[in-house]
Amino acid sequence: MKKLILAFLVLAASLQVNAQVYNMGIGLRGGGTANGITLKKSLSVFTMGDLIVSMHNEGIIATGLYEIEKPINELDGLYIYYGVGAHLGTYTNVDMALGLDAVLGLEFVIPDIPIGISLDIKPSFDFVGRTNFGNDFGALSIRYLF
Repeated sequence: MKKLILAFLVLAASLQVNAQVYNMGIGLRGGGTANGITLKKSLSVFTMGDLIVSMHNEGIIATGLYEIEKPINELDGLYIYYGVGAHLGTYTNVDMALGLDAVLGLEFVIPDIPIGISLDIKPSFDFVGRTNFGNDFGALSIRYLF
C-alpha cells in the first residue's frame, strides 16, 4: 500500500510539473502608451502573477496582475491568459493614482528556447487621483524564462 501511495504521489507531482508553463520570466514590455519591465511568476499550475513597472510621458505606474493561463495547443507552446489586478503610481500634476486593471492576451513559449513572447490588452480604471478609463492599446512583452 505504501508503494502504491508513493507511486501515486510521484505521478501527481510529475503531472503538475509538466503542466506548468514556466517558473519565472523577466523581460521588456512595450506598447501603445507605456513601456517598461515585466516580471511574471508561476503561483500554481496555470496561474501566474505579473508585476509590470511602466513609464510613460505622464509618470510611472506599477501594476500587479493575477492571471490564469490556458493552453491552446500545449505541444506548440501557445497559451491564452486573462486576469485582474491593481495599479499604483503617479501622473503629471497628480500625487497618486490608484486603480483596477484587467488583462487578456496570448503567450507563445518557444519550444527548447527559454523565451516567451506575449501580446495583450490591459484596460484600467483609475479611481484615486484622477478618475479615468485607460488602455495600453496592446503591448508586446518578451521575457527570458527560467
